[in-house]
This record gives sequence, C-alpha cells and structure tokens, in this order.
Amino acid sequence: MHADPDVMRYLGGPISQEESSRELQEIIEIESETGLIRFAIEKKGSAGLVGYCGLKPAGQFVDLSYVIARDHWRQGYAFEAAKRVREFGLIDLSITNMEAGGAVENFASIRILEQLSFKNREELLFNGRPAVRFFDSPP
Repeated sequence: MHADPDVMRYLGGPISQEESSRELQEIIEIESETGLIRFAIEKKGSAGLVGYCGLKPAGQFVDLSYVIARDHWRQGYAFEAAKRVREFGLIDLSITNMEAGGAVENFASIRILEQLSFKNREELLFNGRPAVRFFDSPP
C-alpha cells in the first residue's frame, strides 16, 4: 500500500519497503509506550491486508487514521474501521481529545470523517496541500 502512488497521494507520496518497515517499527514502539493501537484490516475468509486503522499521538490530540489498499476502495472498509476505532478510543480508552483529518481534495475521506460526526473543524495545510482536521473537542 505504501508503494502505491494512488494510495499515498494525499499522505506525502509513496515510500520504499525500507521506509515502510521503519514506520512499522515506530508504530510498534508507540503502541508499547502509549497503548494506542493501529489495527490491521482483513477481509473474512481471504488472505491479505485490506488496510489498517488506528490511533496515534499527535501533539495534544490522539489522531484517528486509516489507509486502505486501492483494490478495496469504495467497499465500506474505511468507514467501518474508522467508526469502530473511534468508538474504541472514546469508550474503551476514554479519549477526550481525538482528531482526524485529510486533504480537502480527498472527498471520500472527508465524507467518512463527516459521517463520523466529529464536532469541530479546522482548515490547514498538510504536505503543502489544503487540508481539514476534525476534532471531538474544540481545537
């Protein structure tokens, strides 16, 4: 997924296998330090990774993020995963400062975040592009 230009279009561009491995190691370290988890998304009865979704520290906030492999776009995986992870963060982890965001031109991702009913919104630049960030509490 990280090597696919379409998947990584709004995330800074494709990265190498080596960079992806380093990122995975960082995710594991963050999880052990903070308890914030990124979950693999798999399709029942099928091998392979659909994507991942989870929580990570982002300054004073906890960021909800997801990445879905191109072959699985527009099948509801991103929304379902983000909904479940958001509930997990809010209910099980009692997170009160959650955020999520995306590039303004990434209409599908912005629609998912709007459907999740975040309460507040802020415009900003991310990787040099106009983006929007949603919050569960005032920014």
